[in-house]
Amino acid sequence: MTLVSVTAEKSVHALLGSVSIADCSLYASGHSGNSAKTVSQTAGLDAFEPVSQQSGVTLLAASGFADVKTEAVCQQDVLFCTAAGLMTGTGNQAFSPDKPMTRAMLVTVLWRMAGSPAAQGNGGFTDLKAGWYQQAAVWGAQNGIVAGTGAGTFSPDTPVTKEQAAALLVRFARMRGISIPADTAPVYVAECSAWAQADVQAAYAASILDRFPACLAAPQEAATRAELARMLRLLSNLLQKA
Repeated sequence: MTLVSVTAEKSVHALLGSVSIADCSLYASGHSGNSAKTVSQTAGLDAFEPVSQQSGVTLLAASGFADVKTEAVCQQDVLFCTAAGLMTGTGNQAFSPDKPMTRAMLVTVLWRMAGSPAAQGNGGFTDLKAGWYQQAAVWGAQNGIVAGTGAGTFSPDTPVTKEQAAALLVRFARMRGISIPADTAPVYVAECSAWAQADVQAAYAASILDRFPACLAAPQEAATRAELARMLRLLSNLLQKA
């Protein structure tokens, strides 16, 4: 039998007690600072949920985020990106997997992957207002990774779309010397914007896109943080193999 003891913060809402795991079944007992003892005996990790609900304790999955559970499809992608420093949480023990990332956020991630090189000027953009992404946007423009949205604008606070994300990651891979062969099994990209079709096709050929066919059905929709975590993990794998 393996005994795991959990010490919680001593507060009115904290769970005081221990959790024992034996033979793939779980017995959990404890009490909150102002309530009667709570007992739960359930198979596996399901026992944690009622204890959490009755005690007010927030249980975190292996990802470290309350909203990325162990069974979540994106868990390994989130673990990889946070461990590598590519992405962080959104606060309050949340990763917000279904929320979008902005154009500024994604180009900054790629800039950091490149080693945060210095970049001078404004890249021809007139709307780079915040210092935390300015060098990244200029670097991206100077290296052909990102283009503006028209009339000298970068639109840093606009959510990055699925086809934009695919294009940025493919261009970054090529900048790093990755040769992407023509896809032997072309995917349907007619729903993509004309400028993005070749890049989306290349993203599939390079396996930067794999489990998110919604990119083809709704390429102009904002990419979720979970989708971007997957794409960034696959991009990192591609770079490591080169």
